[in-house]
Amino acid sequence: MPEQFLHGIEIVEIDDGARPISTVRSSVIGLIGTAPNSAPSANASLATGVVASNNALTWTADTAGAAGNNITIHLKDPKANSAALSVAVSGTAITVNLATSIAGAITTTAAQVITAIGANAAAALLVGVANTGASTGAAAVTASVKALSLSGGADEAFPLNTPVLITGSRVAADKLDTLGDKAGTLPDALDAIFDQAGAMVVVIRVTEGVDFAATKSNIIGAGTTGVHAFLASESVVHVTPRILIAPGYSHDQAVVAELLGIADRLKAVIIADGPNSTDANAITYRGNFGSKRVYVSCRAHHLPQPFS
Repeated sequence: MPEQFLHGIEIVEIDDGARPISTVRSSVIGLIGTAPNSAPSANASLATGVVASNNALTWTADTAGAAGNNITIHLKDPKANSAALSVAVSGTAITVNLATSIAGAITTTAAQVITAIGANAAAALLVGVANTGASTGAAAVTASVKALSLSGGADEAFPLNTPVLITGSRVAADKLDTLGDKAGTLPDALDAIFDQAGAMVVVIRVTEGVDFAATKSNIIGAGTTGVHAFLASESVVHVTPRILIAPGYSHDQAVVAELLGIADRLKAVIIADGPNSTDANAITYRGNFGSKRVYVSCRAHHLPQPFS
């Protein structure tokens, strides 16, 4: 009875012929919380020329993200006399056809390249270009033999309200804490998980609010935000979390109640924080819910207790 399967190992007995059986990854963790210092997106860039020669330029993708690494710049020598400066764009390839003298020498200065790129609508949508450091841009640029690619562009490591899969990698987890100050709830939670064992973890990062209530609202979310983002896990990262946790917020009834609706749809269980006080208080807290999908972590005894 699949609709009654909660979590863990399910045995299906078939006595009327061979049938394919799809198994579930029942140990995938779904973790939701905050990490204000997670790795942001980065703009791709390229340096050409030499500062001391006053022709150094820095090219920067207008849009942050790994897609900027596909942009190329070709400062092209037309190999002709008295050629005019022009800019051509094909997809993400920008070609700057440099001007030349009557003798065929390149005359286009770095400053003129800046002006030409700014005047070309298609090129300006892709990149911005500026003099590098103390370079004045007064000297002629040097042609490149071939097109040069921008590099260093990176997508945001943990976009808000988007499932991100970590497969036991502390390197990937470190991107949640670029300053090393363990800000938010996610860095410590992942560290604790990996201290015990490697695991597949679907991480949902939400905005840290000005206070507990504001952050709780972000965790609860609505539509495709907050805990509802777990529903997109299969389509985004191709796994479905079966153990849902919201460290620092799962002691709150409203958070657990919202997670319960998600757990029912995902056939998952919830590990909730119970009162860190007495057994009586823990039992009282258990009584607030009537679902066997919710387990209370009794911190005094370190044993999860299912709701009955």
